[in-house]
Amino acid sequence: MQDVGFAVGTGRCGTKFLAEVFARDPSVASHHERHAFSDTFHRYCRWYGIDADEAGFVATKRSAIEQDLRTHLYSFEASAFLSLSLNVLHEKLGANVVAMVRRPDKVVASYLRKGWYASEPHLDDPDKPPTMQDVTMPHHFLGRTMPRGAEFARWSRLTRVGKLAWYWSTLNRALLEQAEKLPRGAVLVQKLEELDYARFRQVADFLDAPQNVTETEFTLVRTRRPNASEAMRTPHVWTEVERREFEAEVREVAESFGYRWRIEELTREPPPRAANPSLLKQARHVLGDVLPWARPERAHEQRPN
Repeated sequence: MQDVGFAVGTGRCGTKFLAEVFARDPSVASHHERHAFSDTFHRYCRWYGIDADEAGFVATKRSAIEQDLRTHLYSFEASAFLSLSLNVLHEKLGANVVAMVRRPDKVVASYLRKGWYASEPHLDDPDKPPTMQDVTMPHHFLGRTMPRGAEFARWSRLTRVGKLAWYWSTLNRALLEQAEKLPRGAVLVQKLEELDYARFRQVADFLDAPQNVTETEFTLVRTRRPNASEAMRTPHVWTEVERREFEAEVREVAESFGYRWRIEELTREPPPRAANPSLLKQARHVLGDVLPWARPERAHEQRPN
């Protein structure tokens, strides 16, 4: 198909930002994670090596794109859920793909706030795909990747920082491995930190997308920071164990992207105001790994008897 493009990534890495910038162009139908269940199920099958037929996944995407192109010149979707689907997006849908990346400490801190890996999984045999454990939000369960096989035991002993650092490295490594198997020019790796207006126009050119978004509109979206949040636990308040695990998990992949990974370097930057919670909130976050009821997002719940 022509006139279609995608952006993928680990999540918390600028995909939503890119979707909101493209949405400023009236000739572009721009979406963020529009098929959450279908896409995370495809990702789940890919991750666990389940040989599922992909015709339904492709048909869902193709139908949505065709509907977009009835009223717009271009169809764009940004979704972390599609991070293991690059070959389908390119080969079956004819799309180029932008792989968004962001420095690991920022992604880990953001996912900590969102509650990723806050609950221990129920799993007797890590060699087998786990069954559904979050029936209220199934795409959360399907999209929150865990290690397979023998690596699961090591991962399960990590702190949440360590688990998320593993996730950042694993997903970004998978993105690079998929890109290497596709034709040259099918995938563009783009750092969020380097995505200014001039670079955005290069991204649009790579996707063969319209370029009607003005610099003023781009700056307005960037200033809004759609996924910004308060009470972020940055490396400045991580424990020594969390810091060691983070460095060990991200080092190799961070260096391949040219990102700093040593805590000593990362903490030279002053923490952002939104990432400087009260001492009470900091303590709750640290205790949250041991006492779930102490987590800030559950502070309103009654302490167990």
